[in-house]
Order: sequence, then C-alpha cells, then structure tokens
Amino acid sequence: MNGRIGKLSFFSALFLLAAHCSIAAYSYYVPRWLSFSIVAGAAAAGRFLFRFDSRRLVYETIFAACAVNIPFGAGGYIYKPWTAAVAAAACILPAAAAAAVNRKWWPAFRWSFIAVVSIGFLFSAYMRSDLGSRCSAAAENIAAGSFSPLPSFRNPYGVYVAPGGCPAFSCYSMERKIGALPCGGAPAYFDVPGNPQRMTADTPRNRIYFPLRGTPVFIIAKIQPFELLKTAAVPGAASLLGADVSLKDGRLVFVDERRHSLFVLDPDSFEVKLSVPLGWGAAYSVAVDQARGFAFVSDWAGGFLHRVNLETGVVKKRWIGLSSFSIKTDSEKGLVYLARPFRSRIAVVDAESLEVLRLLPAGYGVRDLALDTKRNRIAAGNYFDGTVDVVNLKDGKRTRRYDVGPLVRGVAVDPASGEIYAAWTCGLSKLAHPARR
Repeated sequence: MNGRIGKLSFFSALFLLAAHCSIAAYSYYVPRWLSFSIVAGAAAAGRFLFRFDSRRLVYETIFAACAVNIPFGAGGYIYKPWTAAVAAAACILPAAAAAAVNRKWWPAFRWSFIAVVSIGFLFSAYMRSDLGSRCSAAAENIAAGSFSPLPSFRNPYGVYVAPGGCPAFSCYSMERKIGALPCGGAPAYFDVPGNPQRMTADTPRNRIYFPLRGTPVFIIAKIQPFELLKTAAVPGAASLLGADVSLKDGRLVFVDERRHSLFVLDPDSFEVKLSVPLGWGAAYSVAVDQARGFAFVSDWAGGFLHRVNLETGVVKKRWIGLSSFSIKTDSEKGLVYLARPFRSRIAVVDAESLEVLRLLPAGYGVRDLALDTKRNRIAAGNYFDGTVDVVNLKDGKRTRRYDVGPLVRGVAVDPASGEIYAAWTCGLSKLAHPARR
C-alpha cells in the first residue's frame, strides 16, 4: 500500500486500463456493461481494500466513470474542430501549472479531466438531442424554400428513394421504426426489434433490407406496395450495420461492426454463403462493385479500406486514414468513393490498386454519400456542418451547398429526377433551390 499504487490510489493506477476498456466497449468488442462494471468493481475494491471514506469514494468513482466514458465525453468536442484544442489545453495546462509550483500535478490533472469529460458529455448530449427550438429555427429555411419537409418522425438515420421518388424510405434508430412515404398515400411506419440505421434495396426483386444495429437481425420489406415480408437473422453475426446487394445473383452482403466481419447470404434461403473476418476495427458501410465481384468495406474505428472477393473471400486492404463512413462504388469507371469525416473530404480510390487518386471537397463530418452517375455528381451529407454538398465528378468542384439543419445522417438521390433527399435531426426533407454555391 505504500508503493506507487497506494500513493496514486487504486483508481489512478486503473486509469489506463479503464481507458482501454472504454475504447474496446465503444468499438463493440465487449458489451458496454463491462466497462461500467469495471467502475463498480473498482469502487468496491477501493472501499473495502483501501478503506476510502465516503467523500474519497465518490470522488474516485466520478473520476473512473469519466475515464470509462472518454469516447462519449470526447465526442462532445468534435462537433466544432477548435473545441478539441481547448479541451486538451484545459486538461494539460492546470497539470503543468501545478507541476511547476509544487509537483502535485496528478490531482490538478484529474479535476480538470473530470471537468472536461463532463462538459464534453453535456455537449454531446445536447447535439444529439432533438430540441424543439432547434427544429423551429430550422423551419426558417423551410419557409425560405431551401427544402420541403416530408412527414416523418424526427431523428431519421437513413434514407432511400425508389426511382421516380415513390416511395421514399427512412429508418429511425431512436424510435426503432422504419417508414415509407408513398406518393399519393399516407406514410406507413412499423416498429422493429432493434436499431435500424441503414438500408439497401434490390429493385429487380422489389425488396428493401433494413439491418438492425446491435442485433444479428435484418428486416425484409417489399418496395412497392410497401409491406413487411420477413424478419431473418444472420448466424454468427452480432451487430449488423451496412448492407448492399450483388445484383448479379441477388446475394445479400452485410457487415458486422462488432465482429468486424463481412457476411454473404443467399437471397431466398438466407443461408450464409461466405463469412470473412476483417481483423481489427469496426466495419461501418459496404458497397458492391457489380462488375468486378468485389465488396468494399469502410471502417469508422480504424484506418483501412478493405476489399473482399465475393467468390473466394480473399481480402486486400490499404491504409486510407483514420475513420471513414459511407462508401459507394462506380463499377463502370472502377472507382470507390469514401467519406472521410475528419478531413472534410471524399476520397476517390482506384478499385484495383486501392490507391487514393484524389480528394473531393465536402463539409466537416461528412457521413453519407449518394452517387449520381447519370449526372456525373455525388451528394455528401455533412453530419457536423448540417449541410449537403453536391460535387461535380468531372472537375472535382463543389457546385452547390444546401443548408439543411443539425446532424445530417443520410442522403439519397432519386435516379430518375435527380432530386436529393436528406435525413437530419428534424425529419426527412427533399432539397430544392435556392442553394448556396
């Protein structure tokens, strides 16, 4: 008890372990409850082994809870780039000042650390909340004609538009619903046993698939007329997120962020035909190169782009840079488009070599992409900026920017009309002029 651990306290020595477990928990390698169990277990150990009094026990528990919640606390500072530097300075400067005066830098660091993580937690909770005042303020853009709202719940995550704009689909993770907005008909919504965030359509078979994040389950629905067909589970999966369809044979391609694996399923029996582990990371989105028989997988927790041969399961990967989200393929040109949220760019990658050919402009926190090959452009939904950018693929220049509203999570293009749809905090909207160039 008189050594280093005794001086710094049990919780202080546990800091790095808690941080590592926190990262693991939020990367879905272990259940989230495990990271909080560490706090409870350490509190019990501190109480009975080190005989902390009640005041010390509360303080140490708060510190450990902040350590476990580093990702969520730090997440509050990524909505505006400059706040991350302020948060880092707020942690380091008090500790440095204390070290210069009396060398007791650790207590100063811990108090500033608690404050920074707690404030970041509040920032993150505020930005993710659905406040009526924020949606009311965004209504000014609607009144000005920037876009037209569509009837829906708030906080939609994804959007898909069938050719001709009928119907438009969306999914609502917080409400655990999926919905369709048919032309000339009333919106239809269905409760589902999980958190739908993304979807993919098989138009030749008139089907649309909704993977449920946090579960191995996906929902199959009919596109027109919209109706639920079946609920199925993927054996060996844990948390489905991204999905695509191989149009050649209709096989379903899913990625599991917790297992960081790719699954290929038969479209009729839903039997797993291929299961490919991708190594360390957290798979987010998948896109099939229909001409080459490849599936490309993005990784929001790591920095690799993965290419999987759908026949052999052979994986090729290349370092692209930390964190990538939506991914789209242009089979005709042999290109892959990858959303890079913290670089505010769209990476254009060669499908064969996986070499980054160029970077296209996007907003801060670009999260979702919609490729419009007919008009040679790509739409980018920018989560933190609350905007949607339209980029000309010929010259790589941004042609338009739509000011939509807080937290744009999904974007889609009607292949027939070229109209752009956006899913954001306050609902689902069809974008129209005027737009900011």
